[in-house]
Amino acid sequence: YHRGLEKVLQRIRAKYPDLTIQDCASGGGRVNWGTLPYFDEFWTSDNTDALQRVYMQWGTSYFFPAIAMASHISNAPNHQTARTVPLKYRTDVAMSGRLGMEIQPKVLSEADKDQCRKAIADYKRIRPIVQFGDLYRLQSPYEKKGVASLMYVTDAKDKAVFFWWKTESFCNQHLPRIPMAGLNPQKRYRITELNRIDNNPLAFEGKDFSGEYLMQNGLEIPYNHNADWGKTNEWASRVLLIEVAVVIGGGNIWRGRDNQMMNSCASDDIGMLATVMNCIYVSDIFRYAGMKTEVFTPFVCGAFTSLFSKDAAVAALEEGKVIFFAGGTGHPYFSTDTGAVLRAIEIEADAMLLAKAIDGIYDSDT
Repeated sequence: YHRGLEKVLQRIRAKYPDLTIQDCASGGGRVNWGTLPYFDEFWTSDNTDALQRVYMQWGTSYFFPAIAMASHISNAPNHQTARTVPLKYRTDVAMSGRLGMEIQPKVLSEADKDQCRKAIADYKRIRPIVQFGDLYRLQSPYEKKGVASLMYVTDAKDKAVFFWWKTESFCNQHLPRIPMAGLNPQKRYRITELNRIDNNPLAFEGKDFSGEYLMQNGLEIPYNHNADWGKTNEWASRVLLIEVAVVIGGGNIWRGRDNQMMNSCASDDIGMLATVMNCIYVSDIFRYAGMKTEVFTPFVCGAFTSLFSKDAAVAALEEGKVIFFAGGTGHPYFSTDTGAVLRAIEIEADAMLLAKAIDGIYDSDT
C-alpha cells in the first residue's frame, strides 16, 4: 500500500512542485517519515486543545521538525475537550510549531481579531528561528512542575525564541525558574516579549543580559498576566525574542567637509557612500562569524547592496538575517542618526542603541 501511495505522491509532486500540501488522516494517523518528502506539513492531531498540545507537541518534536508540525489556533471551548483556553495561550502554543488558524473569524471579537493579526505578524518575525533553529528542551510538561518551556536558537546563536507555558494553577504556587540553553555565554542578548497582552511590559523588557547569565539563572517569569479586570484568568504564557539590526556611519572616511572648494551636497554624497563601504565591511565580518546578513541602501549600488523597502527589510529579518542600513536617508543635510531613527520606525524596531566615539549629540562634524 505504501509503495503505491508513494508513486501517486511522486506524480503529484512532479506536476505541482510549489503546491502546499498537508499530510492528514485520522488526526495524526498519517505522520511518518516516509511521506514527509511529499508534504509540507502534517496534522499533528485533531485534538487542538492548547494545554494538551503542549504535551503532544513536546513528544512529537522528538521525531519530527517544527517546520512540518502543524500547530493551529482553534475555537474555545475546544471541540474535543470542551476546555476554554484564552486566545493568548492558544496562540503562544501554536507559535512553537508551524502556526495556522483553525478558527472562524466571524466568531471572534474585534479585540480577538486584532490579537490574531498581531500574533501572525509576530510569528513571521520568529518563523525562521522556530522552523530552522536548534531546539532546546528546558522543562518537560511530563515532570509535573506546573510549567513547560523550550527554546529555539539559530546556528549563529545571534537570535533565539523562548517559550514558557504554565500548565496548572493553584493559590500560593511556586514555579521553578527556567535557565535558558544554547546561547553564547560571551554575547549580550536583549529581551523582547511577543504577543503581549499585559498593560505594562515585563521588568526585563528591552534589557540586556549575557548569555552566561541567562543560561545559569534564567528570568523570573510572572505567574499571571497584568491585564484589565475581567480579562485576568489563571492561564499564563510567554514568548520572548532577541533581534538585531545595525546602522553604520562614515565618519572614519574623509568627505571633504574641510575643503572650501567642495559643495556641501557633494561632501554629504561622499559621506553616504562611506557608510556603504563601512557596512559592506562590517557585514562581511558578521558573515565570517556564521551569521546571514544583508545591506540595504536608499539608492541603487549595483549588486553590492539591496534597495531598501520596508517589506524587503522585514522579510530579511524574518529569514534570520542581520540587516545593515547604509547610505543614511539618501539625501544631503541629514545625518545617519536621522536615517537610523527613520529606519527603526519603518521596521517597527523595539529599541535603538547609539554607539559613537563621542560623549553627546553635536550639531557639526567631529
